[in-house]
Amino acid sequence: MSAPVPPATSTPVGTVNTAIVTDISTPSSDLTLDIKAGAVVTGGNIVLNPSAGSGDGAVVVTNAGSVGTVNVATDAVTDASGIVLNGSLANGTKNTATVTNNGLVTGGLVASGFGGTVKIDNSGTIHNGLTASGAGDVSLNTTSVGAVRSGSVSASSFDSKFDPVTGTSTTTSGNVSIVQDGAAVSADGTTKVNISAFSAAGKADVSVNAVAGNVATSAG
Repeated sequence: MSAPVPPATSTPVGTVNTAIVTDISTPSSDLTLDIKAGAVVTGGNIVLNPSAGSGDGAVVVTNAGSVGTVNVATDAVTDASGIVLNGSLANGTKNTATVTNNGLVTGGLVASGFGGTVKIDNSGTIHNGLTASGAGDVSLNTTSVGAVRSGSVSASSFDSKFDPVTGTSTTTSGNVSIVQDGAAVSADGTTKVNISAFSAAGKADVSVNAVAGNVATSAG
């Protein structure tokens, strides 16, 4: 199913969240959210809260508009609105997130707790952090025309499988990759954004080819 956000002078975030709830209540495990170029969403976070059979499948989000607003002259955030996608570990590898940001997000972009893969491609501008986590492979890619202006850039993969027969738990994860080809620093260049990657049982790789803060990796 799809919940498009058309171009508008300003769309209250409540309208978008209602559209998401309506869409996944069909019910539909999968969700496609398309924020069109020219659309402006304000007033808080766009949020996905899945349940069994509703929004716990393949989640695809594309933003070509503006989630939140900034002062054009100073780049200061004037409305902090973000995108928060909560996953469903219980649905395993069927629960994935694919996010493409070619616009503006001022309140942070988060895709966390997914049972499968998480992939975020950023060629736009994000304020207040870029975060992804899941049980499968996790990747964050900010291109040379993209930027993360504040917060942090963080990707992690972790899961724990419990065997009721043996009574033991096994730590599992996918591989984690961060490619930061765009600036990870405030617009005025004074505050750098830290970058971290963690994989409990796989690989954790970070490639930085732009201004950024501290870089940390940890892998099992």
